[in-house]
Amino acid sequence: MAGIDASKMTASEMAGIVGYVFQNPEDQLFEASVFDEVAFGPKNLGMTKNQIKESVGEALTQVDLLPHFSTHPYNLTYGQRKMLCIASVLAMEPKIVVLDEPNAGQDFMGLIRLGRILEELKHKKKTVIIISHDIEFVASYTDETIVMHDGRAVAKDLTRTILSNPSILMSSALRPPQITRLAIRLSQHGVEKDAMTPNELADDISRAVARRAA
Repeated sequence: MAGIDASKMTASEMAGIVGYVFQNPEDQLFEASVFDEVAFGPKNLGMTKNQIKESVGEALTQVDLLPHFSTHPYNLTYGQRKMLCIASVLAMEPKIVVLDEPNAGQDFMGLIRLGRILEELKHKKKTVIIISHDIEFVASYTDETIVMHDGRAVAKDLTRTILSNPSILMSSALRPPQITRLAIRLSQHGVEKDAMTPNELADDISRAVARRAA
């Protein structure tokens, strides 16, 4: 991991490098308030009180939970509890963030918020690993993809290369995103088959139409 032998590191040392967000909030949350939940990690990393307060405030602001700092975690909605789990990891500023099914249970606004968080982590040059069965989500927010089957990696490449290859995905009972499936069908008419988003497909169609009209 990043050139480091993880077997020679303590759990607290690992926590400063890798932050893992559980799929189920109930497996992660244990404190009596939102603030204490997010502050737990920074405290154990040895941050000062001022550093803890600042880190917790920034993390809760990122996930839009700052007004709930004194709320008991189990008085939040499921989607908010998922965001609280993310905040508890963000507050520790790890170099690597692992998110297990982060979009599960999120409403439309929650997905927008999650996308914003992922963009911020990317801007900070963090390594983000997302574990997900949601192909549409993978297409929207990842650059590289590893396809797993029976505990083994069966393919690793750029996300658009992986998701535009149905035969690779079939090995894990997956299908390309809906937009990509349409692009593949239209590829016989000059459209690029690796479109990941509606905007990409619209641009590809426009270019194909312009080429035919020229």
